[in-house]
Amino acid sequence: MNFAIRVDASNSIGTGHVVRCLALAIKLKAYKVNIVFICKLLKGNLIKTIHERGFPVFELDEKTNGPDFYWEQDALQCINIFQNAKIDCLIVDHYSLDFRWEKLIKSISRNIVVIDDLADRKHTCDMLVDQNWFGEKTETRYISLLPAICKYYLGPKYALLGPDYEKPEINQNIRDGAIKSILVFLGGSDPDNQTSKVLNALSHPSFSHIHVDVVLGINHKFVANINSLALIRKRTKIFQNIPSLAPLMNTADLMISGGGVITWEKMCIGLPSIVISIANNQIEMNKSLMEAGYINYIGHYLDVTEENIILKLQQLLSKKELLKKQSKIGKRLVDGLGINRISRNILDLVKNNVPTVDNRI
Repeated sequence: MNFAIRVDASNSIGTGHVVRCLALAIKLKAYKVNIVFICKLLKGNLIKTIHERGFPVFELDEKTNGPDFYWEQDALQCINIFQNAKIDCLIVDHYSLDFRWEKLIKSISRNIVVIDDLADRKHTCDMLVDQNWFGEKTETRYISLLPAICKYYLGPKYALLGPDYEKPEINQNIRDGAIKSILVFLGGSDPDNQTSKVLNALSHPSFSHIHVDVVLGINHKFVANINSLALIRKRTKIFQNIPSLAPLMNTADLMISGGGVITWEKMCIGLPSIVISIANNQIEMNKSLMEAGYINYIGHYLDVTEENIILKLQQLLSKKELLKKQSKIGKRLVDGLGINRISRNILDLVKNNVPTVDNRI
């Protein structure tokens, strides 16, 4: 079977879309599926990383890289790549693409699978995956946005996590609620340098006994600044562009992070967290998770100060039972097997090859 994945990364888009698509591609490759990626040459792209993972990449023309996203040009370029040849499945993970792009792309793909988080636009696809959690709203967000024949898989049961999160030694760690080590990761780009804000907060004297691991993404622009802060704060280690966060998560007692794809990775490992929304689309989900007791959410990055971080961490130092509970319920919500479920469902869809020309939006 021949698959294509349309996804982008950039300094503004971030890296999470490519990370989860790569995880899915690696899983599907184990089933002898041929996979190519289609990406734009945006500043901060991860095309090199995709190549390093063993997947070919078709690069789209840079003329569509302006402030406005030209979905029609994007679709026509994708169609031109494959010309008259059909692929068995096209997977798309992109906030700027919707049913209009999918209608055009249907000419080259027998099946279309959409990965989404927003539930803010219509799709004309055969399958949709949204791994996010909004309490009772989780199952109803796409009711008016999908064709009747579309199969959809919603919630963290279908979280697209990499192979490290299936390892027994990762998932069996039991935490006692004490905070001796903190892991910090604010996204693959962190364009506003929230890492610096967090590291300044962790330099407060009341946290001097805590070891801190700071992970910077491949597109982080403020490495020199973070390194200088780490030299001042003892018990601090800096990592950049590491292949997986799982090993560091497994040894940490608490994480300070953004609220995107990383949410399901840390929950799978049972790692309690202080969460800062680094994008507007993360706010609603993080509030839902906070209200249900899964995370310690302190707000959108524009509203969060160093003092907010210091206060929340000081409170958590004396709340071992809360952190133990969050560790347990997080692991129950995310079992790390979602990518197995989704890959099998995609393969079943393609093998059955159900006609999808009717009931289009």
